[in-house]
Amino acid sequence: MRERLLRKLLSERGSLWITRDGNEVHRARRVLDEIFGEDAFIANVVWQKNYSPKNSAQFFSEHHDDVIVIAKDKSLWRPKLLDRTELMEARYTNVDSDSRGLGSR
Repeated sequence: MRERLLRKLLSERGSLWITRDGNEVHRARRVLDEIFGEDAFIANVVWQKNYSPKNSAQFFSEHHDDVIVIAKDKSLWRPKLLDRTELMEARYTNVDSDSRGLGSR
């Protein structure tokens, strides 16, 4: 119900980012596909939440969440890129026109 309201309230250029763990991500995707349509899907982003395994894990330590990105109208949606800071620029050695892309230090 809330998701249907979100679709109604979301601007035409808007996007919805939902975080779920591996146990729930497939169910969330199914519901979102039903509400927004499969064509609204932009990406499934893996968000690393732990950098080391937990010793308390029974089988395997889960160290990431999935972020589902949905757009109300995929043809209108564009990601907002961050402006580069001097600190960011200092971390790369290749120029933007380099065919290999930005290089790390």
